[in-house]
Amino acid sequence: MTRVFAFIDETGDRGNWEKASPIFGMAAVLVDDIGMKEIQDAVRLLRQAFDVPDGKLISWKDHLGTNEKRKYATQVLSKVSGTKVVYVYCQKSAVTGSYLDDRTLLYNFVALKLYKGVLWAARNWKGRDVKVWTRFGHVKDHDHRTTQ
Repeated sequence: MTRVFAFIDETGDRGNWEKASPIFGMAAVLVDDIGMKEIQDAVRLLRQAFDVPDGKLISWKDHLGTNEKRKYATQVLSKVSGTKVVYVYCQKSAVTGSYLDDRTLLYNFVALKLYKGVLWAARNWKGRDVKVWTRFGHVKDHDHRTTQ
């Protein structure tokens, strides 16, 4: 069985206030079995390099605050083989209807678009018999049961 693992996280915010980000989007890193071993090794190396304790997620904001750290993390991760990246974003100034007033609706709409992209990418990369496992990152104040 051919497997692909998709790790998904968001960027920007879902809000519509004065200092809100102009975009909201999500990215998925697709990893095959070979890439999975390599990415686990890379994450272990980054956790050690940035002193991230077990049980705590590596945070771009909390652990990679400098450009030097971000470049290092990018260099480590760029060496991982067996990966693909899919991303979806919306420019919030172009969004109509109630999407900006309902943060859950916007999140789930973008998640659906990304999920479709993940499935297409996995099939086009590994064939029709591929099995895809997805993992969404945790988002503060979002009920992930609505996304399922």
